[in-house]
Amino acid sequence: MRHILFIAFVFLFWAKALGNTFYLDPINGDINNPGTIELPWPSFQEVIEAQYIQSFYYTNLPYDENTSQLISKNDNGFVSSGDTLFLLDGLHGQVILHGYVNPDEIYIIGMPFQEPTIEFVHLRTAKNWTFENININSEPYNHQSMNRLFYAESHGWQGPSSHISILSSNISSNSTPWTDSLSWLTHARSGIY
Repeated sequence: MRHILFIAFVFLFWAKALGNTFYLDPINGDINNPGTIELPWPSFQEVIEAQYIQSFYYTNLPYDENTSQLISKNDNGFVSSGDTLFLLDGLHGQVILHGYVNPDEIYIIGMPFQEPTIEFVHLRTAKNWTFENININSEPYNHQSMNRLFYAESHGWQGPSSHISILSSNISSNSTPWTDSLSWLTHARSGIY
């Protein structure tokens, strides 16, 4: 037990050294909280929809590496490059990040000994995102998600995606084996696309 606590401590210290840390709890969080461990924000989906994440997107479209320029997005947001969002137990919804190009990494990390679950991730024109210790599973959402569970897309009009990392995470359509072909045909989703 002492080794597990030490690893968790090192884990948290490492993340804090990188930048600001924020905590997301879809069960007990509130979007008006400061995002601390004592007063966390709610689900990751709600944090994105509240425009709490500062980033950049391309202008002068369609995208051209010589003429398109990055301009800031969500200037009043609290989260920026180098920061870490720790996800606690519960359903964190759909993660749709279109036009979120970061100069440095933003880390989305499941807290040790917690099981945060995201329905699906769709990144379009996104850069420098790391997902670690996360469950991406459509089953708790009654399999209503889009066909791809983790979709990182470079877009011909809006611009490229790059530097996307998935570490120590579980991506699955179902947590237990299906017993009939209809379940497979109805609920199976692509993992990483």
